[in-house]
Formats: sequence, structure tokens, C-alpha cells
Amino acid sequence: MRGGGHQPGQPGHRGRGRSLQGPWPTLVTFFWRGPQDAVPAWNRAVGNRSIGVRTRTGERWASTTRILRSLRGRSLLGVTSVLLLLLLDAGTAPTNPVRRIGFIGFYSPGLQSPIIAYFRDGLSELGHVEGTTVSVLYRWADGKLANYPTIAEELVREKVDVIVTPCGPIVAAIRARDATLPLVIRSLDIETCEGEIETLERPGGYTTGTIYFSPAATGRRLELLNELVPRLSHLGILYRRTSDWSAHLADVEAAVKRLGVRAYRVAWMQPSELPLAFGTARGLGIDALLTLGDGVTFFHRQRIFDLAAESKLPVLYDFPMFPAGEELGLISYAVDVRTFFRHVAAQVDQILRGTKPGHIPVARPQRFRLIINRDAARSLGLSSPLLARPDPMVEDRQEVSTTDGEVAR
Repeated sequence: MRGGGHQPGQPGHRGRGRSLQGPWPTLVTFFWRGPQDAVPAWNRAVGNRSIGVRTRTGERWASTTRILRSLRGRSLLGVTSVLLLLLLDAGTAPTNPVRRIGFIGFYSPGLQSPIIAYFRDGLSELGHVEGTTVSVLYRWADGKLANYPTIAEELVREKVDVIVTPCGPIVAAIRARDATLPLVIRSLDIETCEGEIETLERPGGYTTGTIYFSPAATGRRLELLNELVPRLSHLGILYRRTSDWSAHLADVEAAVKRLGVRAYRVAWMQPSELPLAFGTARGLGIDALLTLGDGVTFFHRQRIFDLAAESKLPVLYDFPMFPAGEELGLISYAVDVRTFFRHVAAQVDQILRGTKPGHIPVARPQRFRLIINRDAARSLGLSSPLLARPDPMVEDRQEVSTTDGEVAR
């Protein structure tokens, strides 16, 4: 024995080439040494958990010994036939293939590390272990819509079981390549993804997802701004011209009007236009800004934080202020991201377990997180009972469910 290696039959011995597994050792032993040695060989084979075959029931295999012993004195043809049947039966034991999940992000892993962690936690809570029972193929657009077609092509080619994706152009890119691939659309927007779902309770087709935009949350944001900013009378809505979220502008303006406040649209397109947008807001005598933030807005949030601080304008953000932005952002009221991605993971789990996406109701936001930067508030000269509240504060708000059969609009 060289180098202290393991001898054949001992733990750790790899042997040369592929070792015999399953019922094959029994077949060889039977013809080489006789049925008296084949019986224990078979019993070892079916009882060994390392061969990758699940034992069915104790009763099923209890007759193995009797079968093998009854073969003594039989013809070679008969013996071979019985053993081959046993071999085929063992080979049909169920297996658990690793399921493949596509996950598309508009930004980069660094910017979206919190949502990755929340999604993984959600899968883990449901019994899925990344790298063992599921494989997640992450693809990132790095803030560029032009990267979406390539990402869609890659994931369709990889034959994933389900894709977690944002709403918007990427959905169209995927559907152009595979019309029936199951999708879980996070931040599903019932205006821009209208063709993908029939109703919120029963989406139909091959798509489900979780809604991010909440009309009820818009009303709550306006209440918070009215409480934080004294004598609020002129409110600017900061939005990107070509954003999918601009479809909700009329709803936001209607909510502002109900509050007795005048609304102004403050638009931008490229990041270079943001300073002009803040200058326009100042020129209009706007008291505060409310963001209508899509993915691109969130991608450039640090620039918006900087301009808000320089302009001394209170801004309420409808997206989370992750730690990188808490030093400059004033206040955010947004969907609780941890709970949000638990919903996403639960929908993926249902699809992997065989439920059709069209039978999984669209999830609606129920938990929101309020974060106030007290230092920023003091620098703006703001004083309000809001500043005495715990930070962060979580609010549970039940969204009104859409009844089955109602068109998702």
C-alpha cells in the first residue's frame, strides 16, 4: 500500500474508474460466488444510503432474501431474468433534480445585495437550499435597459424552471423568446404589465407576481409630508419622463388635490437634468417633493439625495433608503423589502411544487417601513411629532383585495 492510502472496501477508497453501484454487485456476486453470498450483497446495496437510491418500504425489500434463495438450482436464463427485473426496479427510484431559478436585477449585485439576501432567506424558510436543491442564475443589467435582450436570451437558453424579474421591457424580451416560461414579476405594475395577467386573484397564463405601487401608500405619504412640513401648499412630483411609473401620475395628483394641496410635475430624463429639475422646483416655490421612483430613479438616488440637501428641499422618497443613503435622505415611506421578497420566494416555491403561475394570486403590499433622518430634518429647520417616533417604524396596512373576475386595472 503506497502513501498510506485506503485499501479497497475501506472508507475513502475511490478505486479506479467507476465503481459498481446499486444491484450490480449482487448480480456479479451471484454468478461468481453463489446465492448464499449474493443475498447479503443485495441487502447491503439497498440499505446503503450513499448509492443515491431511496429505499421504498421495508416490506417491499423484505422479500429480497427469499427471492434470491429460491433461485438456487434454477436455470441461468431464469436467474438472469429475475435479477435484471430487480435491477430495473431499483433504477426507477425517484430522484430529486436541482431546480433552476433565473433572477434578473436592473442594477448590480452590490447595489441589490439586500434584496438578494431577503430572497435567499425566503427560499431557505421554505426548505430550498441554494446550491443543493435549487440553483439561482443571477443576471444583472447594470442600470442599462439595452442589456435586457441578452439576459432574456441567456436565461431562456439555460432552460430555467421559473424567472424572477422586474416589470417592463424585460418581460417583453422574455416573452418574445418563450411565451410559456413561468414568471414571477416583482414590482408588478398592473398598468404596464396588463397583458400578462387577467385578474389579481387569478392571473391566468404563465405569470404571477407582487405589486409594489400602492395607491393607499400614496395617501399615507401625503399625510406624512403634511405632518412634517408646516403649511404645505405646493407639492412637486419628481418623476422620470419615460418611466413606466408615469402612468400613475394622474392617481398621485388626484390624491394631492384631495389633501387641498397644489401639485406640480417636475420631470427629468437623464441624470444630467436632475440639477435643472431641482432648480425648477425652487423657482415654482414648491414646499416639498414626492418621488415617483422607478428603477432608474433608485439607481441615481445618491445624486437626488445630494441635490435635495443642497437645495434645502424636503423630499419624501417612495423607495427604501438603504444605509448608503440614510445620511442624506430626509424621509422614506416604502414597502418593507424583507416581507416583499418573502412573498416573491413563496410564489417561486409554489411554482416549483407544481402550481401553475396563473393560479397563484398576485400579492399586494401589506407592510411598509417609515424611516426619518432626524439630522436632515434639523438641518432643514423642521419640527414635528414624527421626529419623536421610533426609527425605523413598521406599519401594517392591509390593501383592499380585488375580487375574482375584476380586470386588473
